[in-house]
Amino acid sequence: MARYPSSLYGRRRGRPLRRTYIISGLLIIAVVVAFIYRPSGKNKDETGPEKEPNSPVVFIPPSPPPPEPNLSEITLAPTAESNPEVTELITETMALINAKPARIIEARNRLNDMLPMPMSERQRAFVKNRLSELADKWLFSKTVYPQDSLCSSYRVKRGEILSTIGKQYKV
Repeated sequence: MARYPSSLYGRRRGRPLRRTYIISGLLIIAVVVAFIYRPSGKNKDETGPEKEPNSPVVFIPPSPPPPEPNLSEITLAPTAESNPEVTELITETMALINAKPARIIEARNRLNDMLPMPMSERQRAFVKNRLSELADKWLFSKTVYPQDSLCSSYRVKRGEILSTIGKQYKV
């Protein structure tokens, strides 16, 4: 009897098993790639709801637009002349802003009170510009001024929901 070396049989047993693992691994990868890149939803005809061929067509006539409400508008006629009262108030407000310590909230309130007054376009632009600059100091900063009635600080506690806090503070 002839003996065959055992190493030849060992290699042949391992090769088909290794081939099976490689082929099944490639097959799994191909299935995953095909699942990820499948062409579903790209064709509008395939994804749209199917209509029944005998369904009745419902026509809803467009409703007429609602009547415009009669609101009294505040029309401020821009004057060519500067209003001396507004000029005086602007001077007082600038003194409040430049004071040490600055009284920003009081200056903001005075500038807001000036807006409905009749004034020239130049004065109105100046007032709006100053309000914008003051907003950078009192609205968009971390500092909350004690006399400010429009801003406050609130520390959110664990477990609180922001929507309930917003309703509570009417924000």
